[in-house]
Amino acid sequence: MPPTITAEMGEGRGIGVAVGAGVLASLPALVVGFFHDDFLQRLALEGALPGYAPGPFRLYDFTWGGEAQVAQMIADGKLPWFADPGLGLRFFRPLSSLTLAVDAWAFGRNALAAHVHSIAWFVLLSAAVVALYRRWLGRRAAAWASFAYVLAGGHAMTTAWLSARHGLVGAAFGALALLAHARWRDDRWRPGAWLGPISLAAGLCASEVALGAVAFWVCDEAFARGGGAREGGPPAGAGERAALLGGAGERARAALLGGAGERVRAALPGGAYERVRAALPALAVAGAFLIFYAAGHYGTRRSGAYISPFDDPRGFAAAALVRVPTLLAEVYAALPSVLAAAAPPLALPFAALGALAAAGVGLALWALRAEFEPGVRRRLLALGLASGGAIVPTAGGIVGGRVLPIASIGGAALVGALLAAAFARARASRGARRLGLGALAGLFALLHFGLSPLVRVGTAFLFRQNVEDERAYAERAETPACPAGSVGYIVNGSDPVNSLYAAPSLLFYRPERVAHLAGVRVLSMAQNDLRLRGLGGGAFELEALGPRRANLFERVYRDAPLRAGDEVRAGELGARVLAAEAGLPTRVAFRVEGGLGRACFLAWREGRLARVGAPEAGVTLDVPFAPGPLGQ
Repeated sequence: MPPTITAEMGEGRGIGVAVGAGVLASLPALVVGFFHDDFLQRLALEGALPGYAPGPFRLYDFTWGGEAQVAQMIADGKLPWFADPGLGLRFFRPLSSLTLAVDAWAFGRNALAAHVHSIAWFVLLSAAVVALYRRWLGRRAAAWASFAYVLAGGHAMTTAWLSARHGLVGAAFGALALLAHARWRDDRWRPGAWLGPISLAAGLCASEVALGAVAFWVCDEAFARGGGAREGGPPAGAGERAALLGGAGERARAALLGGAGERVRAALPGGAYERVRAALPALAVAGAFLIFYAAGHYGTRRSGAYISPFDDPRGFAAAALVRVPTLLAEVYAALPSVLAAAAPPLALPFAALGALAAAGVGLALWALRAEFEPGVRRRLLALGLASGGAIVPTAGGIVGGRVLPIASIGGAALVGALLAAAFARARASRGARRLGLGALAGLFALLHFGLSPLVRVGTAFLFRQNVEDERAYAERAETPACPAGSVGYIVNGSDPVNSLYAAPSLLFYRPERVAHLAGVRVLSMAQNDLRLRGLGGGAFELEALGPRRANLFERVYRDAPLRAGDEVRAGELGARVLAAEAGLPTRVAFRVEGGLGRACFLAWREGRLARVGAPEAGVTLDVPFAPGPLGQ
């Protein structure tokens, strides 16, 4: 058999083995059903949410109708009474949205088939990334990097949570764009000149995560290439350019630029002109996307949990200073960054660990640079810089590994190169040096090939438990005891299952248990003991006892503080803030239009949503804080 065919077959087997390992780590995701945002999206597609029908291309565009829609959602109880009237939660992900709609049309409520669909996107992403590693790195480094990438814990959420699939779709097209660009630049594969920008545009129509691919594209041209088509090679000549772009392209360029292009070429050293020109398509696509995104008012506004660079550039920059290194802790040290979001006191320690891990990997590779050829050294520099740059576009969101499928391309490459070089140097060394190098490599191997798969499996089973908890929540809720035509008022909705997803889970699993209700509202998301006091005349007061504890999910709906004296109208419910602490309401007077006969009070206690009596005038009812299904 000819050597070239043998080499191609061997490369294909290598890619298959690495991708197969990633699929194996993803199999536990198949046991996860629908939960959280899945409810809202499926119900919207099924037409089961009156007044909320975004359509198959806008399932991630939660407030597409602007302030009028937000006001209506607050009035209907789809948003809490304290939500900012100017709230914006708009994500431009039509392609990913369409994949969810296809699931609903093709599979109905078959979650297994939908998860297989998600894993298919993971396979496409992994295959493209492994192919890039085999092109960019040496054989051993590429092997280590491939397994580090496909086993990364950051893929846990995107493979196990259907609503998070957008990260896989956007990253898959982003990786394909990089692969097409690499083939164009390295192999003179002419279709890559246009497939790269088209794939990047498709990725941006799937998820803002794909913006990270631009960082890799630009860093590749700026740092990894020594001149021309191949690393260290001569710049492409006029004949090659004409062959690539065709005579029409060259004539068009000449007509538009006149002699400017040649003057720029003469002013730039070496192959810099070629590199700048090769980076322009990615920058043009990204620039057009950002202009469209800003002009269309996409992104977030007035949310305390999501920070948009368009809405709050200073706040975004301040958040990025902490969140980028926090996410780097997962990229380089395989530490689940979602822990920093779940426990805010861990944010700064995680950021410090991330900065140390990234710096440590960089310094270790510098010390081992003799193990790499000059072209690979430049490539590793580009990949390291791009891994950090790729995080920046998503730094305004809630911290978690689901935003890392592009950034991890660079992180896994550097970890793979470090492992290959450290083990090789250790084999050639003796004594303490050998022991130290072996310990360094062993630590990173343990984190990325021990901890990461555990995170993948553990997250899937945790999500499976969430599914069961939300099903039980819907089945055990005492909503049937509420009078027909009343509104269910959830007093203590600190847990997101008992606040954000209360009505969607009830409608998804047991719609007959809420069909007689006029709506379901959340009165408080405070993680505090509460006191309910009747005031008479259809009015009551709710007070948070003790220091007011912040709630990440409460902050999703508002960034502006609520102050004493602020008044809100939400449909039949009026609210007046009597006292507030750190911008969060601590004592609120409510009045129900039509009297408390229209109200059905519900509280989370003893593991279920239980009905509690309406507070009569002068009567006080204490509602102790009780962690919900998610422990919040």
